[in-house]
Amino acid sequence: MNIKKYILLLNMIVVMIIPNLVQAAHIQHRHNTTKYTHTIPLKKHSKKLYLKKARVVQKKEIIECFSFLCPRCYRFFIMNQHNNILNNKYKIIQYHINLVDSELSLISGYNWIMAQVLGVEQKVMKPIFEGIHKTHTIYDYETMKKVFIKYAGINDDIYEATWDNTIVKNLFVQQNNTVKNYDINNLPALIVKNKVVDISNILDHCTKNKICLNNIIKIVKRV
Repeated sequence: MNIKKYILLLNMIVVMIIPNLVQAAHIQHRHNTTKYTHTIPLKKHSKKLYLKKARVVQKKEIIECFSFLCPRCYRFFIMNQHNNILNNKYKIIQYHINLVDSELSLISGYNWIMAQVLGVEQKVMKPIFEGIHKTHTIYDYETMKKVFIKYAGINDDIYEATWDNTIVKNLFVQQNNTVKNYDINNLPALIVKNKVVDISNILDHCTKNKICLNNIIKIVKRV
């Protein structure tokens, strides 16, 4: 793709997603449509016709605050990968938080915004976590860039164009400012109905993943 056309497309995408990210900070109940089959008998020419009807089910939306540098967050990520209990019950929006005064933390947070803009969060999240905690191959801008490009399936020009995009920079600042409104001291943390739920203690003292997630769900339900 021509790089100028890509930058124009990128700007359009970011403008479209900004309102959604901002609105997520206020934690509202939204509706996700879940289809199910509901038979309605209708008489026509002595035959029954059956129609499919859509049912709207509420799904609570929560923000997960995490950091790629946080070992506990890495464990929570693995836990959620193996057990989809939390993701099945809630709509999860993930914010990268910089609690540590570290260049790598800022680079990680900025790359997370880039991943959101490009729609490649699920492609890069595991490789970044593993590169920092498991293989120790991510430790600066260049090593982060290498992993991001490989797993996002983009080239160097697109990465640089996204990195330099003014709207991406503004979105990074905006997301960080939004989180400053909450008193978050430990990670990972959940924001439910504008209240911070610290789940670090559960993760520190729980050995079985499924039990951990069920305990977290119990706390979320009480908010």
